[in-house]
Amino acid sequence: MSKTLPLRADTVGSYLRTATLKQARADFAANKIKREQLT
Repeated sequence: MSKTLPLRADTVGSYLRTATLKQARADFAANKIKREQLT
């Protein structure tokens, strides 16, 4: 008996990032915040 399910799913594209996350990444790149603040 096969252990695979009779269905398939593909992820297409990427997840949208919120403005807050974009700003945090920019702040990290500019050394305004530390890595610990990203988690």
